[in-house]
Amino acid sequence: MISGQTRINLIQETVNAVAADHSDRRPLRWRGEDVSWPVVQMPVSHALLNPYSHRIKAQVGSLGATEKILSEDPFGDEAQQLIAEIIRRTPLYARIKATLARDKQQDPGVMTHKGVLINANTRLVALRELGVQYIKVQVLPPDARPAELTELELGFQMRPDVRQAYSFTNELIFIKDLLDESWTPERIGLEMDRALDGNKEGDRKRAALQVEANARLLQLIETIIATSGGQLTYEYFDGEIQNVKDIDSAYETQRKKDPQGAIRVRDAKIAGMLAGLDYRKVREIDDKLLNDYVLPALEEEEALKAVAIELATGAGPVDDSDLDGLDILDEVHDGDIGAKKVTLLPIYRMLASVDDDDEIMLPGSGDAAPITMSKRVFTAAVNKALTVAIDVKEQDSKGNDELRSPMRHLLNAAASCDRARDSLSNVARHQSFDVNKLQTAYEDYMRSHDELMMVLENVGVRLTEYDNT
Repeated sequence: MISGQTRINLIQETVNAVAADHSDRRPLRWRGEDVSWPVVQMPVSHALLNPYSHRIKAQVGSLGATEKILSEDPFGDEAQQLIAEIIRRTPLYARIKATLARDKQQDPGVMTHKGVLINANTRLVALRELGVQYIKVQVLPPDARPAELTELELGFQMRPDVRQAYSFTNELIFIKDLLDESWTPERIGLEMDRALDGNKEGDRKRAALQVEANARLLQLIETIIATSGGQLTYEYFDGEIQNVKDIDSAYETQRKKDPQGAIRVRDAKIAGMLAGLDYRKVREIDDKLLNDYVLPALEEEEALKAVAIELATGAGPVDDSDLDGLDILDEVHDGDIGAKKVTLLPIYRMLASVDDDDEIMLPGSGDAAPITMSKRVFTAAVNKALTVAIDVKEQDSKGNDELRSPMRHLLNAAASCDRARDSLSNVARHQSFDVNKLQTAYEDYMRSHDELMMVLENVGVRLTEYDNT
């Protein structure tokens, strides 16, 4: 590594070589003004990683005794390598490196006249790993004060970006428009994710698959909007991103082996989403929940029990003739799904098509008059019933796991004994093998074994003595 003074001299020479009319100048907020500042190509060997950067302050504080390396010689080789390793472990490092490999460095960093980077530390590490010889920087004057450097870093790290990002649904619509204009999914994906490399087959496939998945998400959203007759808007789904992604993923997983079942579960999940269930609850809606738990939970809910079967299965006289856009789902009942299968499709349709401030008309059971209740009361009742069904299913599953637990542990113990026997035969004659430690481990094992034998006998297990003579 070059000496500090040599580095200062080399940096100053690079800055001095830039003419007053240098073509590459970028605005830099400095001392209260936006200044047009030249961008220079600085050898990566001249740049120093900033040991005081707040971006890695927590990681540095977690180094323990190793932190002494940074405190004693923060700009020495060992300390700089340590900082680089910290940066490589940060979550976005791989992505930034991949983007630099594809697009080169677009935005300059800022460094002091001594070569210490205020920002762009990650870019420097990535550029070095990529074998790039130069980093684009703007070099601050020698009279820059520590407080000014702190303020500059704060500006880089904390100042909000004035550019407004695309919303979830706007991005999906943009993708659809590009597809309609004959852009391929691969091309769209590569343009949208600059960390993907178009020269790599795996990255091209990943780009195409992501765009195709996004196109499906929009189709799902637009199907629900059509079912709602326009009551639901795209903006609603900007708040349900995880639910939409999970519903699509579950449907795609199931549809090849059970297309009708996939539709049934998908519609039930949509009903759960529209009822306000958290995405973690919606994930629990599956065939088993629909078959065994939903109808009893609806029948226990006071506001819904009179029409629970009709709401769950659509078998009764639920009147949806006046709900626009429902023909898109008519195919659901044309397959093997029986009339008594729990689908929650009636609930889905009602929640989608009725405004929150309006009332829902529920069919009366038999000759009884229809039931009217507010949409909000209906939604809350459905939410409660589905939550109860999910919780009961979870409790039952946990109970079954607990019942199987003793057998599972015994099988694992048997497997562990087999492994201990096999490994012992391999190392018993090794000169460094510690028989005393083995004796201690054996005694612990026998203690546990004897205690287990007593418990097994108490619960009625017939104990067998194996005679190996």
